[in-house]
Amino acid sequence: MGHPPDTGPGIPFGYPPIDSVIQGGLQKGSATLLWGVPGTHKTNLCAKFLAQGLPKDDPSLLALFITFKIERAAFLRFLYEEAERRGREQEELQNRTKIIAARDPFELPTSVLTRIMKTVEREAGKIRRAGVFGLRRLHQLPAYKDQHWGFLEVLVRFLHSYEITTLLIDWPDPGAVAVPMIIDLCANEIEMKKDDKTDEITAWIKRCNYALVGKPVPYK
Repeated sequence: MGHPPDTGPGIPFGYPPIDSVIQGGLQKGSATLLWGVPGTHKTNLCAKFLAQGLPKDDPSLLALFITFKIERAAFLRFLYEEAERRGREQEELQNRTKIIAARDPFELPTSVLTRIMKTVEREAGKIRRAGVFGLRRLHQLPAYKDQHWGFLEVLVRFLHSYEITTLLIDWPDPGAVAVPMIIDLCANEIEMKKDDKTDEITAWIKRCNYALVGKPVPYK
């Protein structure tokens, strides 16, 4: 299956089986929550999502990857694998992906936001997609304490203001308290599940463009 370009009113996710479910595509500037237990290929999907926004015929476009958990070199390995699958040069995708590491447990949220905002503003509309990785770690960081919800809301709304379509990996707290904010901030929601008996992985598209879906697709 091919990878449709970022054209028209809807934006493709970047993984054809998921795109077949979200017919019409994602809304420009919307946020998608991708969550699930470890080992369900969320990082692979993030690499696919970002690579989809880096078309070969428009080298001016960039992607943004913000990480609170995975190291830069580790994520690049996933991006290199995706480049190979798409027949692209590894160095090209690396050079077009701006990576902001926020793994220092004592860096203040305001400092992280400042770095993100400066990067987005400096690139003046070239960044069309962003991946934010390791959000589950936010409530564990000393510098955030009870600020992780406010930080996340400001971040998502800032990226939306620049029409940057965003993929949020995991969530600070999967409990009931988080549900209203998830529904408010994220137009789309995908849960990755793993069958303990067969090890098969399924992507459950729970919501798309604020509408309930509840449809599974196999991840291979």
